[in-house]
Amino acid sequence: MLGAGMLGVISDSGDVLAMPHIAVDDYNPLVTGQLVFRSMLAADVIADLNRAYGVEIQLTDTSLSTHKLTMTVSTKWSVEEMLTVVTKTLNAHYTRAGRVITISPGLVAPRIPDHPFTSENQHGR
Repeated sequence: MLGAGMLGVISDSGDVLAMPHIAVDDYNPLVTGQLVFRSMLAADVIADLNRAYGVEIQLTDTSLSTHKLTMTVSTKWSVEEMLTVVTKTLNAHYTRAGRVITISPGLVAPRIPDHPFTSENQHGR
């Protein structure tokens, strides 16, 4: 049973966790205009951000999902602003194709050269 100032969380597996003495305003983004995450698994943060922003964020590496995040995201931020904060916190980068956003480890996505040269052309052959 939950009392005043407590938060109940039910995981995807059905486990129930009661957390006492929480800051209630942190869990009401309609009032504060912010999503507050305190020591939450990245997978749970991503699920909340998917709902809040209407996107489908995917983590390519399961090790990213186990990172614990403490951060505040303004609901007034654009998707790109939110992703900048999340990826910097995870030491990762993202790519986007419409509503689907993929977050991968590492700061910079691999870059394909913009020029049409082959290695033979570059060396004058």
